[in-house]
Amino acid sequence: MKLQPLVSSSLVLLLLITLTQQLFQVVSFLHGTTNRVFKVAPSHVRLEALTVRSTGWIMLLSSHHHDHHHDYHHHRPRHYFSMSSTESNNAAPEWSIGKVLQNTRNAEGLRLIDIEVPESVSSTYIHPGQYVKLKAGDTKPAFLAIASPPSKGNIFSFLIKETASNGYITTAKEGELFDLSVALGKGFQIKEYFDNYKNDFPVNNILLMACGSGLAPIAAAIDSGNLGLRETGYTTIFERKAILYIGARTPEHLPFASKYPAWEKQGIRIVPVISQPTAKWNGRTGYIQDALREDLVPVPKNTAALLCGVRDMQDNVKELLLESGVFEGRILLNF
Repeated sequence: MKLQPLVSSSLVLLLLITLTQQLFQVVSFLHGTTNRVFKVAPSHVRLEALTVRSTGWIMLLSSHHHDHHHDYHHHRPRHYFSMSSTESNNAAPEWSIGKVLQNTRNAEGLRLIDIEVPESVSSTYIHPGQYVKLKAGDTKPAFLAIASPPSKGNIFSFLIKETASNGYITTAKEGELFDLSVALGKGFQIKEYFDNYKNDFPVNNILLMACGSGLAPIAAAIDSGNLGLRETGYTTIFERKAILYIGARTPEHLPFASKYPAWEKQGIRIVPVISQPTAKWNGRTGYIQDALREDLVPVPKNTAALLCGVRDMQDNVKELLLESGVFEGRILLNF
């Protein structure tokens, strides 16, 4: 008469032992991923998908029951794959071949170079603000922000400052080949931090702060349409607008000047700031961080910013924005 409770207790104990073993195997798997050494779990661990946030990898496991007649390694996972561009980079070749399509003068000391890249590279470009490594042979790789939007497909544009050390890039001819990495970095994750973050304080104002070739990733963000300019949201009746503070040495050094009229039509006010003005220049002078300080940050709780340029500018602008009350999560840098 007491056999049934005894059997039930045994089954419960067996179940607890099995669950403990499974938990131990999962923890062991998580621990192993810190060095990207993936340990194969026995097939009786019935996990359909295990997400590891620290690496971005998802492990798909078969749902077979444990078979004592098969070796442990016969039940290894079938697939590993990643869920974002920066994680998928790990599975792609380190270098791919890109071909120069054109190399033109964009402004004084700046070259605009279009490079055709393979699909294995273009598919990794998800967010404006990402960059690639580029090299020729054994040269030290250059880190170049992509100036074209992701929608441009397999044509990557680069705005590159001419220096004594990068002549092999800035003097490249049509048809010349380079080694390129996949698109790297998190880029400007605009939707996540402008639309979803602190959405009870909607973003109505966007500050775009750039110096020289630092305008490249911000140009990509503008041309992508991701900024949502002149749109209203479910939490605000005010249209979103932007101000671009662009710093340059002289008016001739202003990058992408031919794009300014089109950008203004999108709802962007352009504020060029010249550090070495000539007598003919009647616009703003000095540095863009000082110009912003003079103008003040408009409605800080409803303001977001994209920054790219020299470190001193970025630090000064970020400090000013935080002091004004802008949420830190809405101050985005591409690197």
